[in-house]
Formats: sequence, C-alpha cells, structure tokens
Amino acid sequence: MAQNCVVTGCQLPDSPCCSRYGFCGGTAEHCDPAHGCQSGCWPASNKTKLYHHCITFRYRPEVTQAQIDSVTKAYIDVGNKALINGKKYVKIAGGRTISTEGIESNFRNGFVLTFTSAADRFHFICCEKAHQDFGNFMGQYVTQTGYNVGFDFEEEISA
Repeated sequence: MAQNCVVTGCQLPDSPCCSRYGFCGGTAEHCDPAHGCQSGCWPASNKTKLYHHCITFRYRPEVTQAQIDSVTKAYIDVGNKALINGKKYVKIAGGRTISTEGIESNFRNGFVLTFTSAADRFHFICCEKAHQDFGNFMGQYVTQTGYNVGFDFEEEISA
C-alpha cells in the first residue's frame, strides 16, 4: 500500500517525492513539478524532457550466456555517451510493473527485449547506457511468460 505523505512526509529512499494526490513514490508522476509534486520534487529545468516508454520483457531460453555477456559488455563500455540530435541520457527516473507475474531467477537471459514501438527500439539502439541501467533496475521482475513494463527516463538537451 502506498504511503500517504500529506501527514507523515515521504521517508523511504526509493519513494522520496509526494505526488499531487498525496502519495509517496519515485516516478515522474510523484517527483516532476509539472505533474504537481508537493515535496521532495526534482529540480525544475528547462533543459530536461521527461519521456515515458513501454516495452515487453520476454524470457529467451535459447539465448546463450556468452551472447548476453557480449551485449552487456558493449553497453558498459559505451558509458554515458551523447546521443543523436544533441540529446544526452541522464538517468532512469522510475518504473512500475503492469502485471504481477512471478520472478524469473535468470535475469540476464531475460535481458533480450521485445519493443512495443519503433520509437522505443530506436531509443535503446542509440542509448546503450539507458538500456543497461534500466535492465539492472527491472531485472528482478523478468518472467518466462513476459509482461509489459512502463518506465520513465530523462534526457538532457545539450547546448
């Protein structure tokens, strides 16, 4: 159950912001001043845009550990690179699961993703650091049956 922050404030490290509806959380709906954040909000910036994407995780038993290791290493090696059109990846802002399926222990084989739109696929092709960080964040939820995940991330527009 979500913590009501109007009286007690938000005290959990992963839920530092009080939404306009009075509940604690760490997503854009809770922390973005544009969404009515009441306390613990992200700093306002005219250089940052917030995006929301949905992807589908699918467990892929045929993917070998060597393949996953090589892909993961490529993401780590790229680091925090500048993106196409002057955008730079900043951080994953939060996420939520849309289903309540069980947890699959072999996260890295589940790291092969099925995208729900061409825009999602394009972002992750050009933004390896986001892919790696988001995978680390959501990996504990990967299931054999697959499910949809919504997540928010920020991009900073380079000067």
